[in-house]
Amino acid sequence: MRARLQYVAGQGWHCGRLLLWPALLGAALLGSFAVGPLQSALQAVLHVRLPFGLAVPLGIGLLVARRLRRKLAGEPFTYDPLEADTVRDWETRQINRTDDPVLFRRLYQFELFMWGSSLALLGGLLVLASLP
Repeated sequence: MRARLQYVAGQGWHCGRLLLWPALLGAALLGSFAVGPLQSALQAVLHVRLPFGLAVPLGIGLLVARRLRRKLAGEPFTYDPLEADTVRDWETRQINRTDDPVLFRRLYQFELFMWGSSLALLGGLLVLASLP
């Protein structure tokens, strides 16, 4: 998995996971500054100290869960292998659940960790913003 952005035939644009993960964490931080004031405004209008902004990470979490279910149903992961012995090995590869179960499980777990950590960061910041 290299940190690069490239076009993959049949899949569209592919962003390496090592490039996507910091971007997701940055988006979670910036998203908390965007959703936080909206949450505060809703709390002020409704006079209730509930974390209304949690609707955003929950909605994104549902989309991620749908994506992960598609992966388990047979959609392949696109990934960049770390080892590159020849010029041909610098291309991205696709792995199905049945091709290499160990590699698929590792990619699945990293995908879950990557999205889960960014959603946990966003949700935690929004909960902290709603505390008195």
